[in-house]
Amino acid sequence: MKTGIQSVGLVVFVAIELAGLAQAAIQYGDFDGTTVMYLDVTETANSKPGSEPLLGPPTLTDNQLDFDPQGLVATSTGGPFDINDAQLNFSIDTGPGHGLTGLEISEFGDYSLTGSGGVETTVTAAVGIWIEILAVDFQPLVDPFAQHYSASFTTDLATEGQEVVLAPWSLSLFVDFETLLGSTFQYGVTDAQVVIDNQLITNSELDSLAFIAKKDFKLIPKTTINPEPATVVVMLLGGLLIARRRS
Repeated sequence: MKTGIQSVGLVVFVAIELAGLAQAAIQYGDFDGTTVMYLDVTETANSKPGSEPLLGPPTLTDNQLDFDPQGLVATSTGGPFDINDAQLNFSIDTGPGHGLTGLEISEFGDYSLTGSGGVETTVTAAVGIWIEILAVDFQPLVDPFAQHYSASFTTDLATEGQEVVLAPWSLSLFVDFETLLGSTFQYGVTDAQVVIDNQLITNSELDSLAFIAKKDFKLIPKTTINPEPATVVVMLLGGLLIARRRS
């Protein structure tokens, strides 16, 4: 079993437009969380246009956006490889007094590897995220910049050493805005464009089968809470009044 995480700094944001938005793209709309807003959430099938929905409509709990895929699978039998790729496009904003200091992707599923194959009978799950930071501390950036991160899970029949049926796999990826921005911010990222690719790949050999499915995909933002200056003054005055009453 093998996993990998990598990051690439300051990529040209043209990559976000890779594969574009096909006519079959599904518009899920806007989702307003407690302090985080996901705007214009759109799903597109890159590898098999028109096969949407793969991730399906999300649900929102507090600030977490949760997808429960029902059609995001890849399967190979007796040789041909298979690939399935679901793309998400959306903007992410924060409410007054809040900013993003990180964004986590968490996902899991299951896979099967059977037959008489070896290292070429494989399953892979991968996720890639492109983030263009447009505003920090509610101030638009003169020069918005983009970052790319990816993570993957892969295994094969030889590595497993035996047939496996519906074994679990999981994957997580964390984008650390605090490290990216340094110590020069108060709230954090307050406006960004995001593109996420969810990809499943299988390959098989003669008399073998490879199957992988994604069962859950979740976005978990990390936010700051910094009171406005006026709020700080009120808090300080309140503390002084309490102290005087006790004296």
